[in-house]
Amino acid sequence: DIISRFAEGNIQGLYALFQPQLNIRTGRIESAEALVRWNSPRFGEVSPMVFIPLLEVAGLMEQVTYLVIDKAVQLAADLRKQHMA
Repeated sequence: DIISRFAEGNIQGLYALFQPQLNIRTGRIESAEALVRWNSPRFGEVSPMVFIPLLEVAGLMEQVTYLVIDKAVQLAADLRKQHMA
C-alpha cells in the first residue's frame, strides 16, 4: 500500500526536517543534515526505516529527493534573506 501511494504521486504528509551540525570547538552551527519524515493520513507517523527501503527497492526515491532538495533550497534562501547564512 505504501509503494502504491507513492507510485500514484500521493505523498501527502511527507516533510523535511533539518538537523543542525554543531562545531563543538567553536559552538557554531556549520551545516545541517536534511531528514525526511512522513505523517501519512492513513498510517500516521511512518518511520523512515520503513518507507525509505520500500521506496528505494521500488525505484520511487526521486519524489522524496526532490522534496528534500526543494525544502533545503527554500530554507537556505530564507536564511540568506534574514542575513543568517
